[in-house]
Amino acid sequence: MFKNALLMTLSLAMPSVFATQNINLYQAPLDSLKDFNQSAIAQDSSRAAKTPGANALKEVNTSFQGKQDIIRYQQTYQGVPVVGAQVTVTRQHGLARASDAKAEVNGHLQKDIQINIKPDFDGKKAVEFAKKDYFSTHPDLKTQDEKAELQIRPITGDELQLVYLVSFKSLDTDLKPVWPFYVIDAHSG
Repeated sequence: MFKNALLMTLSLAMPSVFATQNINLYQAPLDSLKDFNQSAIAQDSSRAAKTPGANALKEVNTSFQGKQDIIRYQQTYQGVPVVGAQVTVTRQHGLARASDAKAEVNGHLQKDIQINIKPDFDGKKAVEFAKKDYFSTHPDLKTQDEKAELQIRPITGDELQLVYLVSFKSLDTDLKPVWPFYVIDAHSG
């Protein structure tokens, strides 16, 4: 009985913060991304479906500079974006993406992510938390374009936290437009 009570207490007291390893890449070779699901880079979508728990790189955009293609990727973990974890891959224009040995990688990624990505409440509840706080100092204002995005966000050094990024648009008391943003812990609110 005592063991069950202790286990229950420890599980409730566990923080929603998890450690990871930050990887800084500067002019690194393309194979430095080998620990990440590179379906977007390798153009092999069947690989992404087979490894849903893996870190993945999702293509955000492509630009061209001279004879080079510059592709920016956002890291996701089980489909949830990791804030600040982005890389660019620079390669010669026209060469096959997966086979370019001269490709160069720059940016920051998180390795060995181990975090519970199941929030304790949904995005609507996160918007309610944000609006409650906002209305405590700005009563009787209407909001529009309410959004809540689930994210994994670094908080200090190598610690990550599951959060909602909440935003909405409104008018302040002087009828000037405002667009507040809130970061809300997805486990504790």
